[in-house]
Amino acid sequence: MQKENQHMTRPIVHIVYLLVLLLGSQPLNGQRPGGGQRPPLPPGKGAIAGKLMDSSTDEAIAYANVLVYPSGDSVLLTGVTSRENGMFIVRPLDFGSYRIVVNYIGYEDLILEDVTISEESKMARLGPVRLFAGANQLTEVEVTAEREAIEFGLDKKVFNVEKNLGNVGGDALEVLKNIPSITLDTEGNVSLRGSQNVRILVNGKPSGLSGLDRRAILEQIPASTILRVEVLTNPSAKYDPEGTAGIINIVTKNQNKKGFNLTSQVNIGTRDKYNAAIGINQRVGKFNVFASYNYRYDDRFRAGARTRTNFFFDDPFILNQDFLGSRI
Repeated sequence: MQKENQHMTRPIVHIVYLLVLLLGSQPLNGQRPGGGQRPPLPPGKGAIAGKLMDSSTDEAIAYANVLVYPSGDSVLLTGVTSRENGMFIVRPLDFGSYRIVVNYIGYEDLILEDVTISEESKMARLGPVRLFAGANQLTEVEVTAEREAIEFGLDKKVFNVEKNLGNVGGDALEVLKNIPSITLDTEGNVSLRGSQNVRILVNGKPSGLSGLDRRAILEQIPASTILRVEVLTNPSAKYDPEGTAGIINIVTKNQNKKGFNLTSQVNIGTRDKYNAAIGINQRVGKFNVFASYNYRYDDRFRAGARTRTNFFFDDPFILNQDFLGSRI
């Protein structure tokens, strides 16, 4: 009896064992790389899949944009970004024809026309999609900016006189006349805020403009060589002003052209006003030798009348004067 029971249980064990083997050998279709089951596509829907790669190195391109447009239409329908391994899948999409645009920084845009999904082919597998590195050459960009006519700093005012047409053909004296708070008398004496106790510098150095020959030296500086004039009414401790009025610093243009240079200009004005200037410059290495000559003829006509009455007790004194003249 015991032997019969053993013979009956053996076929049952074999049947159970075969069932386990059959169930374990079934393929796992539609699984994601992470092991999760991808949901099936709904009826009437399809998908487009592919892998983005570099055309020269065959390396995967991650985080590139994959845009989907209906064929013949410019309206964006949907889009995805590629994964770290370059794979992408766009789903679900209606059956039809689509245009795929792939773009990524540093690569040329790739356009795939007429990618079709249908009932017979629900998954449009594009396979390896290779992108080519873009070689865009930028054109030259020139950025220009103009300085303001007047700039205000913490300790100075800067007057940019380089493009002031009123200074054309003149000298440094003409430039200073057109700057507020600076006045010049008929003898060429420079005053700042009404005081002649002012120190005049050229490019931050005295340059002989601290004595009585200021006018002669200023007349030798052509206005065309002056870049800006700095007025320091409250100079810092690094300066040693002659008086309390402040400092005037004349900044000239940098002349770095090597060899021999010659500049000249002639100006003619109404009522017998003529001006001419010539400058010669020779630069050898670090040394620069220059000379300049200026000529000015300015006929200024004056006419007027003056009446003066002096009262000395009971005997008034009346003086009438008429004057007519010209100043050259």
